[in-house]
Amino acid sequence: MATAVELIRTVRSGVRDWPFPAFGLAMVILIFGGAWLHLESERESREMQARTATANLARAFEEHVVATVKSIDQLTLNIQRDYRRDPGGFDFERAVASADLILGTSSVAFGISDELGTVVLSKFSRTGFSIADREHFIVHLDSPDSALHIGKPVITRSTGKWSIPFSRRLDNPDGSFAGTITIGLDPDHFANFYGSIALGSRSAVSLVGMDGVIRARLDGATRLVGQSILGSILFKLVIENPVGSYVAKFVTDGVERLVNYRHLSEYPLIVIIGQATDDILAPYYQVRRNVLLAAAVVGLMVLFATVMLAREVSRRRESERLLQTVLDSAPVTIHLKDAALRYQWCNRAFREFFRREFDEPIGKRATESTLDRALAETFEAADREVLGTGRAMTDLAQHYPGSPGVPDRHMLVTKTPIFNAQGKAIQVLTIGTDITAMR
Repeated sequence: MATAVELIRTVRSGVRDWPFPAFGLAMVILIFGGAWLHLESERESREMQARTATANLARAFEEHVVATVKSIDQLTLNIQRDYRRDPGGFDFERAVASADLILGTSSVAFGISDELGTVVLSKFSRTGFSIADREHFIVHLDSPDSALHIGKPVITRSTGKWSIPFSRRLDNPDGSFAGTITIGLDPDHFANFYGSIALGSRSAVSLVGMDGVIRARLDGATRLVGQSILGSILFKLVIENPVGSYVAKFVTDGVERLVNYRHLSEYPLIVIIGQATDDILAPYYQVRRNVLLAAAVVGLMVLFATVMLAREVSRRRESERLLQTVLDSAPVTIHLKDAALRYQWCNRAFREFFRREFDEPIGKRATESTLDRALAETFEAADREVLGTGRAMTDLAQHYPGSPGVPDRHMLVTKTPIFNAQGKAIQVLTIGTDITAMR
């Protein structure tokens, strides 16, 4: 803060000093601008990596779901065919063994109901209860469609556990409704597939039906089923594109996630892989803190250096102003010429003494003034001798002829060489004393 205040004071100190604070501020802007561009690139890189990773996981999840559902589809299709062929001789134990072989322990329910909805065969030997009020029974009651139906998650009456009912219509040999075959799949069969994948503590893996009801879901360590997300942006996007990604807050827990989704082409299901944006950007946030801290440190160093430079320039200008005042007050003429014999600097006494010869001497040569040509060349010859020999010339008497109404003038002059770092004379300092009155 102190550095910023000093910079403001320096800016206010005078118009002549404005390039220095302006340069410092421009450098600070460039530093933070470069930091911002780097951070934007870093953020985009993190988001792109996350999109690619979740897209790959969503594709793998889709393949897992499709493989599972196809197995159930084929299993129920075989049962439907065998049951229709010989209801009385149907080998239910063999069907149970096939289901256990395909699904393992994930099958939490497996049963057959009659045309009234009464369970007549069950994997767990409990029969006689009704499922006539269940959606997965009603959907087959009045529909001749024999396709596999994937119902909403329910708590089974045979085990009291959540399950996803996969059901198919059973027909009598004459084609009339004979009941349903239902396999209840544990929702964790899908959620566990990604339970060990490190997507962050707030990642989400979901299997959602086109009716908006969650079939299986894993949010971090929380498993959820049965909730509806029909009003979410997901279903608007699925209509436009069956595969895609978006960023949104989940209605179930309010966490913002980057989501990749895939609508299964063969079944009315959507697989979702979501990763919390805070988890995705956690490394970026650390980089951002470090970059901004470094930019702030460098920016303060630039501001401090700018203030010091402005102070030094101001001090030197003050010294030059003081020296100019002293030299302008001197009772002698003083001027400085370069190696080309052009006037580089002169004091007030010089300007007053030669006001008839020069309107402005700086940048000009003596031969470019109104001085007598021969006299001017004499002066320049003496300057060349000083530059060539590197030795001073003292007590040179110079006469300036007058004109009608203007008296002659006389000056006693000393010329001294000024050397560079290599010892070469590059300038001539001339000090003259007006001795007209003495003469």
